[in-house]
Amino acid sequence: LAELDGVPVGTGMAAVTGDLLGVFNIAVLPEYRCRGHGLAVTTEIVRAGYAAGATTAYLYASPWGESVYTTAGFRTEEVLAMFTAPV
Repeated sequence: LAELDGVPVGTGMAAVTGDLLGVFNIAVLPEYRCRGHGLAVTTEIVRAGYAAGATTAYLYASPWGESVYTTAGFRTEEVLAMFTAPV
């Protein structure tokens, strides 16, 4: 949980399985975006995952989050297509 002056502004999840760290659901409230909170959450998750024994981190990113993850040191390995259907 990322907080600014005691106010929650962002969050994320992770799972360590063996030496792999999955980084999931990084989210920052719209009014707090583009201020480094997503990067801070990502960096802390990776730090904690490596401290727990992971040696490789992975994630799936939308185009909106790509710059955060490349800044954090991730690189693109594969590009996936996402399809949506009307409800």
